[in-house]
Amino acid sequence: MSAAQLEDIVKRLTIQETEPKSKYEAACTLRDSLDHYTNGPIYSHFLSRVMPLIINILRGPCIFQNTSLEQKLRHCILEILHRLPTHQTPTEPFEQYAKEVVDLLMTLVRNDNEENATLCVKIISDVMRHQPKVLHDKVQPFLTLIQELFEQMEKVVREQLDNTALPTNATGPPSTPGSTQTNFQSPRPGSPVASVTDLGQDLQQQSRPLLKGMQSFKVLSECPIIVVSVFQTYRSIIQQNVKAFVPLIKSVLCLQAKAQEQAHSEAKAKKTVFTGVSPSIRNRAAFGEFITAQVKTMSFLAYLLRQYSSQLADFLPTLPEIVVRLLKDCPREKSAARKELLVAIRHIINFNFRKIFLPKIDELLEEKTLIGDGLTVYDTMRPLAYSMLADLIHHVRDSLTPDHIRKTVEVYTKNLQDNFPGTSFQTMSAKLLLNMAECIAKLPNKVDARHYLLMILNAIGDKFAAMNRQYPNAVKLSKLYAQQAADPTPETYLADGERPEWDDIDILRQ
Repeated sequence: MSAAQLEDIVKRLTIQETEPKSKYEAACTLRDSLDHYTNGPIYSHFLSRVMPLIINILRGPCIFQNTSLEQKLRHCILEILHRLPTHQTPTEPFEQYAKEVVDLLMTLVRNDNEENATLCVKIISDVMRHQPKVLHDKVQPFLTLIQELFEQMEKVVREQLDNTALPTNATGPPSTPGSTQTNFQSPRPGSPVASVTDLGQDLQQQSRPLLKGMQSFKVLSECPIIVVSVFQTYRSIIQQNVKAFVPLIKSVLCLQAKAQEQAHSEAKAKKTVFTGVSPSIRNRAAFGEFITAQVKTMSFLAYLLRQYSSQLADFLPTLPEIVVRLLKDCPREKSAARKELLVAIRHIINFNFRKIFLPKIDELLEEKTLIGDGLTVYDTMRPLAYSMLADLIHHVRDSLTPDHIRKTVEVYTKNLQDNFPGTSFQTMSAKLLLNMAECIAKLPNKVDARHYLLMILNAIGDKFAAMNRQYPNAVKLSKLYAQQAADPTPETYLADGERPEWDDIDILRQ
């Protein structure tokens, strides 16, 4: 893009009479050509032309309708700001704008919609990390703003998740971006067929109101990692803010939607396990964002436990209950949140807080609790989940009850026979079972102890038998791969004329 084109874009964005669509198109063009201006000496001149324009547009009125062109323009301007390099350089081109930008963005977090507020907190974090020299006095106001977000979560949960009334408008309740709940009903006979593309376009173009940033679970879910980043950059403010964040972390983690609480109580009365989202929760997407925010907060807690466990000592006994509840409540579509939760649990276990999980071993050994009912999680996260649990059981094995030992042997002998996740999954299961032998031998009921040891030996024997049946095929495949690696790569676009050699061995007959 030439200098003339840049001036044309600046002119279109500056003139008040320009149509909103034309302004939005100009902003998109500028966003897509940023790389040309952000490298080298031209960057300083570029900022001098663009930054006043960006600040002026963002000072305009906040919009709370997702399809509004003014909202799309404001969001595009924030994307431009997010992509601008803010790191320190010898010439410091961004330094003169840092304070004004941070002040403006903190105002937008308080007043703007959640789509824009989410971008705002990310931009503030980046600028603060890269400009510590000029922004030291802005850190505490930013952390105070995040603390206010934490404080408002109880009210937001009651308004968004405990309100069971059906929405009055066809667009559904305000929710997070991309979370519009649409009921696809069967078409009437003779009605025209709608393509998948048409349905996708309808969803994207459907108008819906946007929440305020201070009432958004999505904005809150960005905050824990941002606080950690700020702590690592401005270490002098850690001590005083840890004391402020600890009670807020406790309150957010203890929050629970009433419908979920009731579903768990009813399941407990029936001696069953309830997992997933209660049908009484109307806004499933908002609930998923709420659980994600709690999981991010749990990761923040794991970070604080490393150095400030004394300030969390009174909260630790309730932590296993919250962990198990989050595992049960995590929706099947939130596989990334479940993965982060499992990693956070592993960190907590590695910090020597293992005995507190003893009362929950039984529940953690329930596959429905640990893995949930999502196909993605079942296929991809079993090794992570069961290795975390194996690590916990290994370190507390001398304190396990006979029921814990029985359940552990049953679960991990089954895992030992499971070929799908890979050999590391089976190796981990075998190691845990072998390490359990000593504590099994100490059981007072020797009949049960003998039975558990025989279960382990039978499982290992069955595994050796399965490996023995697979051995000839494995050897032939190994030789074939070695030969292919040594020979030039053959053309593979034609089918083989003959059956492969390893196909002569049918492992199912052996």
